[in-house]
Amino acid sequence: QKWRLAILVLKIVGGIFLINHLLSCGWFMAGRIGPTDTGKHWFDHTPFPFGGSDEYNFASQAPLYQYTTTLHWITAEMTLASVYVEPANAFEGLLSVILLVSGLLLGGTIVAVFSSQIVEIAMSKREQTLKLAMLRQYLRQHAVSRSLSYRVQKQVYDRLAVDPPLSEDDVAALQICSAKLRLELVIATRMPALQTHPLFNLWHQIHKESLQKLSEVATYIFLSPGDALFTSRTEGNAAYYVVKGQLRYTQTPESFMVDQVVT
Repeated sequence: QKWRLAILVLKIVGGIFLINHLLSCGWFMAGRIGPTDTGKHWFDHTPFPFGGSDEYNFASQAPLYQYTTTLHWITAEMTLASVYVEPANAFEGLLSVILLVSGLLLGGTIVAVFSSQIVEIAMSKREQTLKLAMLRQYLRQHAVSRSLSYRVQKQVYDRLAVDPPLSEDDVAALQICSAKLRLELVIATRMPALQTHPLFNLWHQIHKESLQKLSEVATYIFLSPGDALFTSRTEGNAAYYVVKGQLRYTQTPESFMVDQVVT
């Protein structure tokens, strides 16, 4: 979530700079060749920022200085600040008003987006903090050894820090979709995983429809490090295909006819 917020900030800042750059180009053109009812443009009366000078002419300044001044004015307009550049005709005045209103709306929108993201992170952190506090209380009440308590808390903390993969049952919005559309979605999410196996890929080339039938009943199982997919003396009623990651199969003398642990 922290990375998501950081990426959101970068997108918003980058978007603001891009918008301000394009608006700066437009305002620059308005000052050069835009329509005027006074015979003047903002280029003609931009004051000298260092105390005034009769020989000062903004149009004859370096392009970089002209661009940064224009960008400064646009940024000031969008953030409701003030700057020494002023409109010189009705057209430029109208543009200034439009930019002021747009800046007011844009500023409110950005504040709302940031606030919602911060509240979401705070609520998520609060939920994780409550879970960890309840876990520590449980471990203390049952006098769990320090070594085991540390390992339990570390695993819980590590797993809480990772967003778990979602299944169809976890997404409430999918229940609104029709059964036919949900079935198409199931096939679309299962088929790519099945086709990574050479046998299923050949099966898909020979008879695509039958493999789609198989994908309708196939399900994903997401495991974290240390989880057991199955244990000894459990009924084998399914076949498993590892799409991503690795599994370790272990035999022990307690549950198998072996003399030593076999992996």
